[in-house]
Amino acid sequence: MGLDFGYIAPTGATLAAFEAAISGDLVLLRWSVHAQSDLDGFVVWRSAAAEGPYKPVSGLIPFRADGLYSWKDTDLVAGHAWWYKLESRPDGVFFGPISLPADPAGGQQLFAPLILR
Repeated sequence: MGLDFGYIAPTGATLAAFEAAISGDLVLLRWSVHAQSDLDGFVVWRSAAAEGPYKPVSGLIPFRADGLYSWKDTDLVAGHAWWYKLESRPDGVFFGPISLPADPAGGQQLFAPLILR
């Protein structure tokens, strides 16, 4: 019983998809989850760089039984790329980061370098 073998309790959500798209003058984040249990919802965090620092930019996005979520970021600066993470509540697990390029005219690319737990 006294051994520490690195066990971490599973999060309340399994992320199935996490994507960002430019829609006019805003960024639309969409994600879907399955295996939701004991979740209150999600909070979106944003940073100017992949390594942070990140700040919460949404309120709590409440739990949805269908597992489909979206959030619009209307606070944009032209020519600047933002990075996003999702935090599941109440367990505090982060998913992401993802980003769109600063210049959407060059084509839309989605960067999802890793999913953090």
